[in-house]
Amino acid sequence: MARGRVTREDWTRAALGALARGGMAAVSVDALAGELDITRGSFYWHFKDREALLAAALELWEQRATADVISRIEPLDDPREQLRVLLETALGPDAIAGLEPACA
Repeated sequence: MARGRVTREDWTRAALGALARGGMAAVSVDALAGELDITRGSFYWHFKDREALLAAALELWEQRATADVISRIEPLDDPREQLRVLLETALGPDAIAGLEPACA
């Protein structure tokens, strides 16, 4: 079942998932194309090469892991509330299990 048009963000999120599951070696254009049910041509529409995909994936991870978290807790005055929001964000449904060790 084809998904239709696959975006740059779809590829990037798929790469983050692959990183979490198997580290850098798991980020394969062919494997991700199969996972997304799309051709390799879609990849080259959005990225120059695998390195560009990895850079985009790591930028998205950095955004999620740092900037978004900081922007959510900065306005809070209560340290307990800051900790609660921090843990909720880090361990919530948007967290990709296994990604932290894969990117270290």
